Amino acid sequence: MTPIPRELEQLAAICGVQSDYEDAFKNRCYASVESLLAVLNALGVGVASLDDVPRALAAQQSAQIERGIEPVVVAWNGGPLEFDVTLPVRESTGQVDVSVELEDHSSSISRPFDLGRIVPQLTPCGRFATRRLRMEERLPWGYHRLKVHGASQPSTGGSLGELASLVISAPRRAYSENPSTPSSWGCFVPLYALRSERNWGAGDFTDLENLTAWTETLGASVSGTLPLLAAYLDEPYEPSPYAPASRLAWNEFYVDVTRVAELAANPEAAQLVRSSDFVVEVAQLRETEYVDYRRSMVLKRRVLEILASDFFERRPGQRFVEFEQFVSRSPHADDYAAFRAAYERRREPWDGWPQPLRDGQLTESDYDPRAKRYHLYVQWLATQQLETLAEASRSGLYLDLPLGVRPDGYDVWRFPVAYACGASAGSPPDPIWTTGQNWNFPPLHPQRVREQGYRHVCDYLAHHMRLARFLRIDHVMQLHRLYWIPQGMEPNDGVYVRYRPEEFYAILCLESHRHQTTLIGENLGTVPPEVDRAMDRHGLKRMYVVQYEIASASVEMQADGRAADSPAPTAGVPHDTSATLSKVPTGALASLNTHDMPSFAAWWRGEDVVLRQQLGLLSEADAQREHRDLERTRTELVAWLRVTGWLEGSAADETAVLLAILKFLSASDAGAVMVNLEDLWLENRPQNVPGTGPELNNWRRKAARTIDEITRSPAVLKMLKAVAHARQHTPDTKERSKRA
Repeated sequence: MTPIPRELEQLAAICGVQSDYEDAFKNRCYASVESLLAVLNALGVGVASLDDVPRALAAQQSAQIERGIEPVVVAWNGGPLEFDVTLPVRESTGQVDVSVELEDHSSSISRPFDLGRIVPQLTPCGRFATRRLRMEERLPWGYHRLKVHGASQPSTGGSLGELASLVISAPRRAYSENPSTPSSWGCFVPLYALRSERNWGAGDFTDLENLTAWTETLGASVSGTLPLLAAYLDEPYEPSPYAPASRLAWNEFYVDVTRVAELAANPEAAQLVRSSDFVVEVAQLRETEYVDYRRSMVLKRRVLEILASDFFERRPGQRFVEFEQFVSRSPHADDYAAFRAAYERRREPWDGWPQPLRDGQLTESDYDPRAKRYHLYVQWLATQQLETLAEASRSGLYLDLPLGVRPDGYDVWRFPVAYACGASAGSPPDPIWTTGQNWNFPPLHPQRVREQGYRHVCDYLAHHMRLARFLRIDHVMQLHRLYWIPQGMEPNDGVYVRYRPEEFYAILCLESHRHQTTLIGENLGTVPPEVDRAMDRHGLKRMYVVQYEIASASVEMQADGRAADSPAPTAGVPHDTSATLSKVPTGALASLNTHDMPSFAAWWRGEDVVLRQQLGLLSEADAQREHRDLERTRTELVAWLRVTGWLEGSAADETAVLLAILKFLSASDAGAVMVNLEDLWLENRPQNVPGTGPELNNWRRKAARTIDEITRSPAVLKMLKAVAHARQHTPDTKERSKRA
């Protein structure tokens, strides 16, 4: 590999680009010159070759000095507020006036600072000096505006003018429920996968409400599902909940049309829904093994378009007042609807649109107004039904904030400066994805989002927290750094780009308190220790996933040089398994697996190893090694569950082993336990296999049982009652938890 020139390394460091990192195998990986130049270009630095580096380095150094003040300053717990100001001076004295205008504009705090004698430094931009200022006044929590007004400099006659910065005054720790609240638990299931005799071929908000009501009778206090964000379900077509069209809009696919108030008052729509052809098609969609998003969405849209058209023509009394209230409190809804309508007319990604449209300038001539009204109407309906679900249930919603958004989606079109469109986020090679992963969405631009005061970030966080009791932050390492893959390069050519974690944590802590939302950071994978420390410092809950913890322990064992197929200890509790399973972090979200992992049954039987070998992700030798590891894991895990008293049945009974693990998790000090509903009947098919395409029907498979069958199942009921009992921390379960 070509050595990295010193000036290129300096330029990368100034821009937050890491020239090396430690991978999952504990190896030090070094970026190539080509990768660094490409990522710097994606950041907008403008370096076509190494010849451009000296000029770009000088420009970046100058920009840092000339901006005078950082665009964002954090005041933890309301202050004191400390910040640096860089002044253009000669050897002289000076004074500045500092003011903080509060978010609600109710008042401002002002005071002068005598800078005293300033000793300047010679920089590429001239003579400058940096001073740290400190305001002792306490600030209320919120987003405030800091302004620094410069007095004349006696020796130059010049003036500093005005510098401005966003102040995030935030609690140091995120919101957390009252410790006296009973330990939370709930069920997780993808909403689309729910079967019922009333939906139109895929789960909808009413299905989730019905399932939630049933689990509440057993003591559940949270209901979890995959992201519910807007999606493209025609052309383009992307059903993945982790590749949304926007993080600022909900997916109308989940609207229960039969609960829309306008349906009963619209003879045309009511007649359509009752027609024999419509009824037959709905019945056919219910019977399919996989969700047919296109067909189901066409069916729903036929009815919803009729209702929307009539709604806007009649503007019916109180309903229209409620609609207008929704629009007034949803600043992006109207704009999003116009974008979707324009996309439907042009049938091509927005980066191919004419310049004014590409730049976000839409007029009514650029789309069909009926299409815009439809999209605005269904956003209102989706929001209403989600709000009803959140308010009607005692359980809180567990929602998932995906890491990114499609490059042809609304967010990137409306806020292009906030994204770096010359790169894609992804992950470097690891033991499972040996060539790395490209997730195909643009990462946030670390500097430009700061210069915009993180407005876009605040908006999509608030969009979720308004409804979520628990919010999972996908790939929480994104708050610290993100793996960027330059366009046209392979995943293993990527490099890490750093962000300002304290600023992100300040926003998360502030918004979580405003909405009383508990935050969970998805900290699985190759996560530097400082990420977990920062999460603990700021009150974000960790994740504890049994399958992942066991797999990680196996990888660490191999890295330490211990043979993967060495026999398990024969006396006492197996050390490796005991050490792995007895460290559930206090307050963590605990589960057996996640949506990206095999089900319990597939994992326990080794079926996921077979699948990955068939997909070419594992060699035959690696597959044999993983089967040996699994056999060792099963032996140790069963022995440990017996010694600690959790396993009461036969080791050959998969259900007994599953129940034992769930009881152990439920009796731990985890803040919440999520039970994958499909595990309870030993489902062996995955909902998603990361890194694969439509050939595996990712994000489409329906649950094997209907909601009615689930609620009547003695086996399901037995396991959920056991979870509820263990979550109550009875003396018996407390003692077992200590023994574990």
